[in-house]
Amino acid sequence: MSIKYATTNGIELAYSQHGPQGSSTVIMLHCFCADHKYWRPHIPATAGFHTICIDVRGHGASTRTEGPYSLNLLCSDLVGLMDYLNIPQAHIVGVSMGGMISQMLTAHHPERVKSLCLLNTTPIYSEDQKQLWKTRSALVMKHGIKSIKQDLLKRWFTDEAIEKKIDGYCYMSSKLDDMHPKSFASITDAMCELNTLEYLPSFKIPTLVCASRNDPGVPIETSKILAAKIKNSKLEWLDPAHHLASLEHVDAFNKLLKDHLTQ
Repeated sequence: MSIKYATTNGIELAYSQHGPQGSSTVIMLHCFCADHKYWRPHIPATAGFHTICIDVRGHGASTRTEGPYSLNLLCSDLVGLMDYLNIPQAHIVGVSMGGMISQMLTAHHPERVKSLCLLNTTPIYSEDQKQLWKTRSALVMKHGIKSIKQDLLKRWFTDEAIEKKIDGYCYMSSKLDDMHPKSFASITDAMCELNTLEYLPSFKIPTLVCASRNDPGVPIETSKILAAKIKNSKLEWLDPAHHLASLEHVDAFNKLLKDHLTQ
């Protein structure tokens, strides 16, 4: 995955490209603490499409600016990239944090979104969830990522995946080591402002919602609400898994994504 850079919204946004550039575009947005390489096992599902995988601000090779960050800011980065690459509309795929940005794009720039895939993500955090993120952020700022690394990995992966050290687990473990504490805190603040519930009924595009019944970060009812409020949506479960289900069920997710994009 060779890296390219787009100068947009006052930063250098890193991204990789795959497939024929003359075809319909798929843009893939990774989870918190990851980068564009999250999607390596899933690129086969987008065969025949022009696929772009970005590094969200503060992640990977993209610029790490000082905070505060907001979901609106991260959404503006994405719009700027689409303008930079002259992409009027794209299929948007987002996991967790990436799914939050995807919802913001669809809410505020619906004309830019051809279809939507929301993977292990939520439209809102409860007050308890917000407090948990703020506690994690404070620990990271004081003691570094290592202070919460194992807790996060256990929330992201099942015990079996951790024991077997599957590729996705090894990747995320490595990426956590690379995450800068200030970026962690800035992104945490942005995610805690999330609330797209009022916008979801206005989404008119085909939407695939993928979730896990044992996701510690997204309760079953939250996934059902997300799918129910989007009229033209389909809810699929990836089990057994925790929060990063696609990395535990690569083939199953790839089939769901391929069917979604081609249908």
